[in-house]
Amino acid sequence: MKRSLRDIVIDISGFDSKKVDSIIMSGKVLVNDIICYKPGEKYSIDSDFRIKEKNEYVSRAAYKLIKGFEYFSPQIKDLVCIDGGSSTGGFTQVLLQYGASKVYAVDCGSNQLDYSLRTDKKVVSMENKRVQDIVVSELNPLPVFAVADVSFTSCIPIIIHFFNVLSIGKAIILLKPQFEYARLKTVLQLNNVFSGIVSDENEREKIRNYVITEIISLDICVEGFIESPIKGASGNVEYILYLNRFIKEQ
Repeated sequence: MKRSLRDIVIDISGFDSKKVDSIIMSGKVLVNDIICYKPGEKYSIDSDFRIKEKNEYVSRAAYKLIKGFEYFSPQIKDLVCIDGGSSTGGFTQVLLQYGASKVYAVDCGSNQLDYSLRTDKKVVSMENKRVQDIVVSELNPLPVFAVADVSFTSCIPIIIHFFNVLSIGKAIILLKPQFEYARLKTVLQLNNVFSGIVSDENEREKIRNYVITEIISLDICVEGFIESPIKGASGNVEYILYLNRFIKEQ
């Protein structure tokens, strides 16, 4: 017998449907140890259901990267990684969880990285520094896998620096249409008055597709993309991109 995840969690927790929906969509419910985000999805009542009693991650952004790992299945065990726009360290935490041997946590701010990560011997905190300002000589050993969740800037300069300067092999990058809007407004003939939220689905798709075309033109393969399960500030829809360096024919 199958029931909706919402109904099952209501029975387990005793919470009302509104609170249950919030718990599920914030990534706090696991079915057979897999995070599930859709309240209406139906599951066998014989499955193992678990509600996280507390937030296991230092930021909700972690659930964006978890979704990327679950969907694209990159293998990073024992690899050196770099986290662009690390902030409190949600992405860094997930990289360690999936087996990274070392993580460079890069952020233009300071004193944001959670203490538990700041004191982790596998984490190198690089504060007050943009990804674009990182030079190869600062990284020993060099990272081979990258992630980035940056705001108030296009993701393109980050991607270029990762692949062309740091010679990254693969990456999971957040594409945020709200931070691509201004530079693409004219070229894509975006007509809506922009108030910080890209609410028009057609405009979001135009921006997403244009950015993907830009990435491909850089000889970087876009293996795939999915919508982030966690919306950005003000409810903006964001996309998770899985990127891979092209293997050029000799």
